[in-house]
Parts: sequence; C-alpha cells; structure tokens
Amino acid sequence: MYQDMLQLKETHVKVEGLKKTYRFLHITDAHLVLLDEKVSKERVEYETPRIGLFSRASVRSDEFFDALFSYADSHSDPEDPQALDGVLLTGDILDCPTEENLRRLGKKLAQLKIPYVYVLGNHDWSHFNDYHTPHAMIAHRPVFSKWSNGNTFIHKQKIGEITFVALDDTLDYYEDGVAETLKEVLEGEENVFIMQHIPLYADTLHEDTVAYWKSDLNLGGKGVCVNDNWKKVQDLILEENSPVKGLITGHLHFWHEDLIGGKVPQYITALSAEGNARIFVMEADTV
Repeated sequence: MYQDMLQLKETHVKVEGLKKTYRFLHITDAHLVLLDEKVSKERVEYETPRIGLFSRASVRSDEFFDALFSYADSHSDPEDPQALDGVLLTGDILDCPTEENLRRLGKKLAQLKIPYVYVLGNHDWSHFNDYHTPHAMIAHRPVFSKWSNGNTFIHKQKIGEITFVALDDTLDYYEDGVAETLKEVLEGEENVFIMQHIPLYADTLHEDTVAYWKSDLNLGGKGVCVNDNWKKVQDLILEENSPVKGLITGHLHFWHEDLIGGKVPQYITALSAEGNARIFVMEADTV
C-alpha cells in the first residue's frame, strides 16, 4: 500500500573500474512517529502534532515508512531487472526513540532480504525533552549498535565492490578520534561512499539551506563549526589518492547535489517522511 505514492529519484553515479552495476535505495528523515502506553503525557503532547507535520496527502510518515520497506522487499530478487543490492539509511528514521518506534524499525530491518547500512540522525536517539543529554547517550543511543555493526560512531560495510563508511555527526560535529579512525578505515579501500546524517558545507549548498531553514545547518564552512574535526575529515575525503567517491546524506529535507571542495560529489535526499527516496545506480565509468 502507498508504493504508488512514493517519489523515487534515480541517480546514476559513475565509478571507475566497477565490474557490475549496483542499485541502492536511500532512505533518510523518515521521522517515524509511533506512540505507546509508556510515552509520557508531555511527550505525547509534543509528538502528536508531528504526526500531521510529517505526512503528505493525509498519508502518515509511518505509512510511507512501511511502503519504502515494502518497495525494498519487492525488489530483492536478484533476477529482477530493478533489483536492489542494499538499503542505505542516513538517520532521523525515527522522530524519537519510543519503544514502538524501535520495535517497528527493528522488525523492518530484520525482515529485509538485502543488506542495509544505518547511520544515526539527531532525532533517532533523543526525545525533545532529553535531547542529546548524557542520559540519552547512555539510555537510548546504545540500542542502535546492533543495527550499526556494533559502533554507532563509525563503521564500514562492503556490499559487492562498494564500501560504505558510516560516520556519526549528529551532535553537529565529529567526535574526537573519528578522523583518525577514518584514515585507518580508508586504507586499502577503492570505492568508498561515506554516509552521514548532516551534510558537509559547500558554497553551492549554503544559499538553498538558508532559504529553507533560515540558517546554515551544514557541517563546517559558514555552517556549524563546534570544533575543527570536520576539517580533518574533509581533508581525508579530498586527498589526492582518496578512495572516497561520494557522500550520501540527509537532514535538510530537500533534494540537492553538490561537490565538496569542488571535487567529491555529495548527494542529499529529500524527506522520506513524505515518501521521497533516492535510488543510486552505481555503474562502471566507461569513458
């Protein structure tokens, strides 16, 4: 149900040396809002209006959420000409970590017949009145480890010839040590795509972000600069022999493509809460 209302944008990405073509479904900012009897009155009052906020044509975010996972399941057969090789989730899949949200997410991920890669968003692991607190860091964030290869700060997963590296930047910065770990992770790799929730700053992204959000929410540059770890990560991405072929992000709720440092493509996918998702077609560069 509602698959016919999905707004899927197909994006072709040329990757030199690939031996086959890969297709990945990118879901971001699904903002699943499911409440249960354990949710406090204060949180119910906050979250209930957001059910309507994250909807389109009276279709709720949870209905689009189910439709996107159904789409992935319906294209999991390798013999399907539109077969998917994996699902990429770049955060804010949940609007908050209610037990019902976590249960639905866990169920859908467990039922997937193809690999997935998950990186946290700023909403996934915090309630509005416990936002990014030490308590949330201990009580909610660790739940996501089982969906993040045991490490919610940085992990990598190889699907065929493509390596995805998930970097956490949900606090508006990379944690200390992430850049150093990323350098180790990239060694010996060839075709790497970095997944993170908040995009890196680009001049061509600045104007659109300010127009939509009234300020620049991106990491680094004229955006958010809590510390300078973003520079370390960006330098690794832009190194002459870097294996990074692109960044896959969300957070901003609108479609956008740009180049980091005028060199490495960054792909931002619009709000999956309204049925948007991107299909990456990664194919050999024959030029």
